[in-house]
Amino acid sequence: MTNSSSDDEYKSGAVRQEKFDATLAHYGEAEVGGIEKKNLVRKIDWKLLLILGALYFISLIDRTNIANAPDWECGR
Repeated sequence: MTNSSSDDEYKSGAVRQEKFDATLAHYGEAEVGGIEKKNLVRKIDWKLLLILGALYFISLIDRTNIANAPDWECGR
């Protein structure tokens, strides 16, 4: 049996916001304004995007090489 009020809080994002604020407080940012928080999230997102983009590019190259291996008669 679940508590519907806690489900509503989680769905509304209140729990995620509290965890985010607690994480910032842990790293010494007890009070962060809206613009600073937005810039922090944007910076983290940008770094993740670059890393994931690089991983996708490497995966694409690998799949292409595996697909072309029979044409190149590798391993014979």
